[in-house]
Amino acid sequence: MAEPCRLKPVAPRGRCAKRRRVCIGLTPPRGWLGVSWPKEQGGTGWTPQQRYIFDYELDQAGAATIIPMGVIYIGPILCAFGTPEQQREWLPAILESRSFWAQGYSEPGAGSDLAGLGLRAERDGDHYILNGTKIWTSGAHWADWIFCLARTSKEARKQDGISMICADLRSAGVTAYPIPRPCQSKCTA
Repeated sequence: MAEPCRLKPVAPRGRCAKRRRVCIGLTPPRGWLGVSWPKEQGGTGWTPQQRYIFDYELDQAGAATIIPMGVIYIGPILCAFGTPEQQREWLPAILESRSFWAQGYSEPGAGSDLAGLGLRAERDGDHYILNGTKIWTSGAHWADWIFCLARTSKEARKQDGISMICADLRSAGVTAYPIPRPCQSKCTA
């Protein structure tokens, strides 16, 4: 494993802020943000045991947790199944924190029940046109991209005909509203 991470304490702000620390040196070239990614894609190439030890040590040091949407959720999927173009565009941006991702699974009235999925994605040449609403998409109002589940065909079984779509949240017609947190009026962080 690489040399230990140097920690620099950062004072918490606001009544709702938790203990925070900034870890210097997690970004490339070490690949420490992509601990479950292959080396060829900018990650560490570590085994599950090495990742466990790394995560344990970060926790013991009081390091801030990683926002999982890009690095932990969509990044490994793109490493395994993305096109070369998607990998070239999105993976470096995720590892360098130049692009922020949101997860779009839950919907009003359906929660995360896939049988109740209402967001439709209709093919338009090489693209899809999305029509519907997502909710509980943590950080979507800050995100550049969203990976979401959408209904791409009308199957007899409601659990069928569902695809994962990556969408640019800066596209025309897309609006993201933050859901206020209970402590939002008191937090400054």
